[in-house]
Amino acid sequence: MNNKQIQLLVDVLKEYSKGNYSIELPSGSDDLADEIRDILAELKKTLASNEHLPLQQARIKKILDLILQYASFNFSEKLEISGGSDDLDKLAAGLNTLGEVFENKIQEVYQSNEQFKKLTVVLETTADSVTTITPEGILASWNKSAERIYGYTAQEMIGKRPDETLQTDDSKAEFRNVLEQIKNGKGAIDFQTKRRRKDGKIIDVSITLSPIYNDRKKLVSISAISRDISAHKASEQTLRESEERFRLLVESIKEYAIFKIDPDGNVSSWNKGAEYMTGYTEKEITGKHISVFYTKESIQKNEPQEDLETALEDGFQRSVRWKLKKDATLFYAESVCTPFYNDKGELKGFSKVIKDITEKQKLDDAFRDQREQIETIIANAPSGVIVINEKGEVLKWNSKSEQIFGWKLEEVINQPMHKFIMPERYVSAHYHGLHHYLKTGEGPILNKTIEITAMRRNKEEFPIELGISSVRAGANYLFIAFINDITERKKGEEQLKKTYEALNLSNKELEAFTYSVSHDLRAPVRAIQSYSEILKEKLNNTQDEESKALMNSVIRNTKKMAQLINDLLELSRLGQTEIDREVISVNKVVATVLESLKDNESFKKTKFSVSDLPEAYADFNLMIQVFQNLISNAVKYSSLKKEPVVTISSLQNDNNTVYYVKDNGSGFDMKYYDKLFGVFQRLHSQEEFEGTGVGLTIVKRIVDKHHGKIWAEAEIEKGAAFYFYISKN
Repeated sequence: MNNKQIQLLVDVLKEYSKGNYSIELPSGSDDLADEIRDILAELKKTLASNEHLPLQQARIKKILDLILQYASFNFSEKLEISGGSDDLDKLAAGLNTLGEVFENKIQEVYQSNEQFKKLTVVLETTADSVTTITPEGILASWNKSAERIYGYTAQEMIGKRPDETLQTDDSKAEFRNVLEQIKNGKGAIDFQTKRRRKDGKIIDVSITLSPIYNDRKKLVSISAISRDISAHKASEQTLRESEERFRLLVESIKEYAIFKIDPDGNVSSWNKGAEYMTGYTEKEITGKHISVFYTKESIQKNEPQEDLETALEDGFQRSVRWKLKKDATLFYAESVCTPFYNDKGELKGFSKVIKDITEKQKLDDAFRDQREQIETIIANAPSGVIVINEKGEVLKWNSKSEQIFGWKLEEVINQPMHKFIMPERYVSAHYHGLHHYLKTGEGPILNKTIEITAMRRNKEEFPIELGISSVRAGANYLFIAFINDITERKKGEEQLKKTYEALNLSNKELEAFTYSVSHDLRAPVRAIQSYSEILKEKLNNTQDEESKALMNSVIRNTKKMAQLINDLLELSRLGQTEIDREVISVNKVVATVLESLKDNESFKKTKFSVSDLPEAYADFNLMIQVFQNLISNAVKYSSLKKEPVVTISSLQNDNNTVYYVKDNGSGFDMKYYDKLFGVFQRLHSQEEFEGTGVGLTIVKRIVDKHHGKIWAEAEIEKGAAFYFYISKN
């Protein structure tokens, strides 16, 4: 049945109870609706004719059974109708009371759901990681922003301890210490620390832990609001706000207990729903006084008798209170008691309908806890949170907003927001955008993070980072703004820009100086080399061994100097060289390098393992330099091995093609890794292996110019492997 048929059925019950049989259900295709419609048609005929009294027990039982099946959301128990002595007044009273009960229940469920939606609508849009932790340190909730920041899904994290998954080795004790402080009564705690993402990356985060108490001052949960501040630490990018959601809790009404009571208050009939609800069988409960369901406190207040007296005076009695089951456990019950009479007007007893609303009570408690959590989260949010309605009036204004703008909540609540935070030049555009969105559903700045100018209480203008989201609250829209004061960040960015420009200028001057000096040194070094060779030839005809040794030393060192000058010239040229990218064959690059090294003595005794390498979008000549240095180094540092092996291959990693050159040579100690790519930095002595300490610096410069990355892994006397990839764009 649809919603209109639902409401109409309630109206039918109430009108039939008044003797008005003109109202009917509209036609429909639902089987339950059709069956109820047919039975109501027969009921109308029966009720309209006094000559058919007493009413047919089986037919009335079937009618009420179908009505209860609908009205109690698929409740399938039967209503027992005894004898044939009940008249129209009895049935009318019962139908009227049932109609009112079901109508009130429908309204209560609707209003509860609407209230919960309004309470959770703000949290559904927050962009920070918002999680809840039990007092024992177990994750109980995990929003989408937590998944974005840490890489774990809610399914992977809920039920686990964050110190076993997210914490680094250094921060595990810190988390446990903070958790203990919260449990010992300390209020909200703000701190910055490090966390480990699912992909292994260590990030810096700002965290606010806040205790959440129920109305009995018991710690029930801990809210954790965290934000990735790695970008702020590095001054590279700003945090993004994204929507966070909390799940909507729903309850469904399951069963009713329906039974009769004699005029003295003793149970006279008992259905399966009552048995399921209370634990008493019909045989056990029949003849017992209804006080067995009442608590000791209720009995002392004479509530069992007062309930029956109220039903007699008012025609029905409704109550919501704790009741007892057979096993003495309590359940929260909503009940309606209605008297019924015989055709002489004599009291025959009472009918009672009871609904177990313990789960609803728990849900109400959860609603209260959720409200407290929401208020705590908003109050302690690291960003300013402002909520406005369709008129632009302020509905929420957290403490961070007070701190940013200088206005107190009581000063701005229900007032137009623009009066307090917006420069005059933006007001017209603000309202134009608001009206345009309400008319068309289009908002160019919604669900985006922008930078704009705001105004403090003292009229000072300053930069903010602003994210706005719209949410539906019933028939209207709410607009939630998340605001960060970025004044200090802007100052830092400006200073960083100036520093970068100054550093870039210094680098260019240094490169120019290096090029100039290196270029000027080439001629005299060549002259020394030439004259040294001539002198060497002359000394070869003499017996002066000491002079020969000295001359060989001069020639050897001038060669080193010439190589160093060439490397420095190459390094300085790289700073001014524009790369010429194209799709190149890396196989061809490697073949070219191997061909150039074939006359090298160490090369001749080295075994090479070369895989088929994917193409790359790169500068062909620069890639030759990269592989020339890496392969030469591999050959050189494995030359002392009995069976030197050099492997050249590739692998896929995070959509990047990673090329690598690996050897089984001398390797190096990874604790000196930070020196590996520095100019003139060498991890072996000249006596062990010759070199200038510039080759790997050149390789890194080339990879950097291709917007790639290079790294190495090594172990002493077990070899080294150099990996690199270049960007595809």
